[in-house]
Amino acid sequence: MLSGIRKLLGKSETSQSAPPWLRDLGETSIFVISATVSEGIDASTMTQEQLLGEIRQALERDRENQQKGNGLFHYLANNQRRLPFFTSNDHATKFCGEYSKQFNRVFPFMVLQTQGTFLGKLLPSSFDVVVMNDKSDDERVLSDEDISFARRMWGNQTISPRPGGQPI
Repeated sequence: MLSGIRKLLGKSETSQSAPPWLRDLGETSIFVISATVSEGIDASTMTQEQLLGEIRQALERDRENQQKGNGLFHYLANNQRRLPFFTSNDHATKFCGEYSKQFNRVFPFMVLQTQGTFLGKLLPSSFDVVVMNDKSDDERVLSDEDISFARRMWGNQTISPRPGGQPI
């Protein structure tokens, strides 16, 4: 009976039992990185103008791929496909810098802002690990239970990243 009343009032058992931080995440904006075809740019032999030209070209290719429906950036670490997402643009910027330092290359990342409910659209087979604020002091690996809650709470909503993401 309580379940029926919650459904009538718009409160599902799933959202009530989900951790508060996860419920809050669905009501805020998050930042994701668009998939890139770039293997990174070796800036060590380029002038600043050449580097900027290469970055512009890579971003244009990535924008075209995004229009075709290509997905989100993920990377391999410890034999796991990691999908990073961020609770602020500052966290996304830090990740992009740390990732570039790790490979000593410049990556033309395009960061997109979307609703936190976007996490409910993730397919279980797409990634091994989903990481909030990856490569920061606030890093948190979402558990299978967290992802399951997200899918149950927001999986039926139609949400997508906002077009025209800004490169950082």
